[in-house]
Amino acid sequence: MRDRTEGIILVLISLLASWGTWLVPAAGPGDIWAGIVPFSASIALLVLSGLVAIGGLQAKLSDHAAITNDDSGTLDILILFAIAVIYQHAFL
Repeated sequence: MRDRTEGIILVLISLLASWGTWLVPAAGPGDIWAGIVPFSASIALLVLSGLVAIGGLQAKLSDHAAITNDDSGTLDILILFAIAVIYQHAFL
């Protein structure tokens, strides 16, 4: 149940992050868009959190609760997201 809940919450955060990156102004001619790293991070977060949510749903459907002690994946994703937000705000 924990994987499913974490996955759903992270999916919502990544959708908000993706929406937020579209608010970054477009790059001028010859420049690189400042939102490329935050947008990439939000898409990676969406994919990874979707996998976590799907894994949690499959575990519930099969009635085999998977017990994992490796919670570092969620923390790594959130750290990547924080770095992307800091990068984005450095250009605003």
